[in-house]
Amino acid sequence: ATWCRPCRQEHPALQDFYDEARSMNNVQVLTFSVDADPSRVLSYMKEKRYTFPVIVDRDLEVRLFLQEGGLPKSWVVGPAGRRSDAFQSWTFGRILLEVEKLAKAR
Repeated sequence: ATWCRPCRQEHPALQDFYDEARSMNNVQVLTFSVDADPSRVLSYMKEKRYTFPVIVDRDLEVRLFLQEGGLPKSWVVGPAGRRSDAFQSWTFGRILLEVEKLAKAR
């Protein structure tokens, strides 16, 4: 969310991860915003020069984030649809750790 301070703090690292992951055929980065106004998200993304994809859907906050303890939340989802535990550290190493955990859980 554009109004979420922890979200805003993780966006530069998310952009860095997105830039690295773009060259991988089997990795997709997808983000969600719970802002009520999609134009605000577009303006924020343009101002910050972020290029990672964003789905704006206010209803996602209730379905995905509140039950998990609030914003921001990040997950890795494997090819079989299994989701990792939520985490907040957007480092490439942390993402790889979650991918490895999902691969072992198969």
